Amino acid sequence: SNNHINQSGNLHMIDISGKSTTERLACASGIIKLNSDAFSSIINLNNKKGDVLNTARIAGIHAAKQTSNLIPLAHNISINSVEVDFELNEVSREIYSTVTVKSEGKTGVEIEALTAVQISLMTIYDMCKYLDRGMEINKIRLLKKTGLTFELIFCFQFTSPLSASKEKKPLLLFENNIEFFADIKSEFLKNIDSSYIFFD
Repeated sequence: SNNHINQSGNLHMIDISGKSTTERLACASGIIKLNSDAFSSIINLNNKKGDVLNTARIAGIHAAKQTSNLIPLAHNISINSVEVDFELNEVSREIYSTVTVKSEGKTGVEIEALTAVQISLMTIYDMCKYLDRGMEINKIRLLKKTGLTFELIFCFQFTSPLSASKEKKPLLLFENNIEFFADIKSEFLKNIDSSYIFFD
């Protein structure tokens, strides 16, 4: 069943009033690939529009705070912190954006983290499009989510996509919450080898 659809078949925002307030964290990442001129303008700080990475960092932070205005059924939550970090690969001319969002609340912050990643990369695109209109944004993904009594981590958190030799399967770690695992929909796990699931 879809918990965004009520008994009348209408979309609605989920009622989270009965949930406990806990520390929430989510980490997401994505990559933008640029041509040599655009990439050079960033690392040499001579882009005619200004400091690209600092502008993208501010844009990502702002996007996380504005998520509920962009995603219709997302809750308006109080955010404790947003960290936007960039890693540059001069060989492949790729910029890897990683966003970590923290909150104390009743719902997760993965949508805020994913929104921030995409907006940070789109800001890089916007500031460099006069040099390269063929930039590619890809591999937007959730790396880590914590909340309630569980922790969910994907293995590519530990290997940067810039240095990974090949795509790895997701590794799921669930800590201290067997009940949470039992409630996960089978569709979520159907493509994941059970040998990649561990309990602590």
